[in-house]
Amino acid sequence: MTYNEVVEIFGEQETESNSEYDEGVKGYTGPSLTSWFIWRNPDGSAAEVAFISNKVVGKRQEGLISGARTVQDGAAAP
Repeated sequence: MTYNEVVEIFGEQETESNSEYDEGVKGYTGPSLTSWFIWRNPDGSAAEVAFISNKVVGKRQEGLISGARTVQDGAAAP
């Protein structure tokens, strides 16, 4: 999944939380930079997604309930 595909789901990213430099990531030639972006919900829960070369390589969450979803307009999701 690419950065733009993630933005289509979550909306524009709120902030870049951090970046990690790595000299050898499996599947990538040479050094790489992993950029973490965070999307926060009004209730304080958040999802963080990591990208290398515009592709998702990791994810983290805090305060999210499994199966729950917040949509951009604040309407309840089915």
